[in-house]
Amino acid sequence: MTKTKIATTLAVIFAVTAAVLCHKLLLKHVTGSSESAWFEAGCTDDAQSGGADCAAVLASPYSYWPPKKDGEDPDTPHVPVAFVGLVYYSVLAVWIFGIGSPTRDRRWVHALPTLLVGMGLAGSAYFTFIMFTRIDEWCPWCLVTHALNLALAVCIILTWPRKPATLPQSEEGDASSIVSAASHPSSRLIIVTILAIVLVAIAEDRSLAKRRFIHAAQMNKQGFDQCMTALNRLRHNSSVLVNSWQNGKVYDIPVNAADPARLLRPDTEKPLQIIVFSDFECPACKALAAFIDARVAPLFDHNLKVVFKHYPLNVDCNPYTKGKKHPSACLGAQLAEAARIVGGNDAFWKTHDFLFQNQKQLKDGRITVETLAADVGLDAAKLQSALASDEIAARIKQTAQQARAAGLTGTPSLYLTGRRVDPVIRGEIRFWDRIADGYWKSRKLPRPKSTRLPKEPPTPSNPGRRADP
Repeated sequence: MTKTKIATTLAVIFAVTAAVLCHKLLLKHVTGSSESAWFEAGCTDDAQSGGADCAAVLASPYSYWPPKKDGEDPDTPHVPVAFVGLVYYSVLAVWIFGIGSPTRDRRWVHALPTLLVGMGLAGSAYFTFIMFTRIDEWCPWCLVTHALNLALAVCIILTWPRKPATLPQSEEGDASSIVSAASHPSSRLIIVTILAIVLVAIAEDRSLAKRRFIHAAQMNKQGFDQCMTALNRLRHNSSVLVNSWQNGKVYDIPVNAADPARLLRPDTEKPLQIIVFSDFECPACKALAAFIDARVAPLFDHNLKVVFKHYPLNVDCNPYTKGKKHPSACLGAQLAEAARIVGGNDAFWKTHDFLFQNQKQLKDGRITVETLAADVGLDAAKLQSALASDEIAARIKQTAQQARAAGLTGTPSLYLTGRRVDPVIRGEIRFWDRIADGYWKSRKLPRPKSTRLPKEPPTPSNPGRRADP
């Protein structure tokens, strides 16, 4: 094997080895782990400062190109240096393996990797300087790739096509009869090699994008799990829930005789009033209404007054929303208001319950004036006449305007003493249990045992204690 072939073989080995190391550095940069024990073993010596720590180097602003700067636009594009190195060494490996050493008449072909390696050496010198002057820690595998780059440059120089020391002559000694081999590489080989380089670069770019996506998904899941853990911890702390509600802004939401109000216990003297902005096609609104009736009301011995206000998510009747998220929401609101006009407050609440119980039929457009009148016990003709009243449109627009003034962001929205109850809080029975404590105390009455929540079973972490402090 000639010296040129040995140098070419070594160049390919050095380039492939450096590409593998850059790939591992890129994995550690993007995901925090190289997924190889041998690589991790060479990345740290557990030094406090000034030691070998790949993670610290990869976390520095110089691990990107161009380097990150304080206060710059967050959308400024940056590429990991490890990715640049991966592409660099992969291109050289494919080129040298595919082309090898060209013949002298095509030595210009060898100028391309030579120029690339020259730029690579400049980059190695720069990043080595940065590592030892700007960063406290250093990266052993980074230094190995720079050393391989230097060795690769030596091999490239050794494979440069040189002029033969003597010219081969014919038996007659005629110097003009030179035995020359075919020119190498051929144009076809050059094109094929370039295509291979492009494919490798595309594959590496896709691989980086995939790794980033997987890592982002894992980080999002980790963040979500941590958030849910913290949220569940807060849900078991009723004091935090109540404080969060009490710190909210107080809104002046007018309540007049036209507002449908349900006294869950008609004979009560001092009910707790809650205001609900709702949409009859909204599944969460249906669930909240059921939750109030089944879980919240018993805590107050049904001493609740629920005031209903419309906020249909349909621009046809609500100018303060966008689009038609709930196509039949306007019809539901109009039917309920028509029932109130014809049959009063009780008819409204019967319609309220009917529409939520038959929410799917409302959504599908299968609820008619006749079916509603038959169920609620109203005259269909009067209900149809009331449905055409301008009063209904004005009423829905008025309550929608009140909702926007109260900072409503979606349905359902529940307000207690003028403060909006956050969606995360309003479904927590421990929150309502503490509100009930305050309610009975304000009435100077002992809280009935029938209104108290049952004690929760002991948890492994808190044996013998309720989860609610």
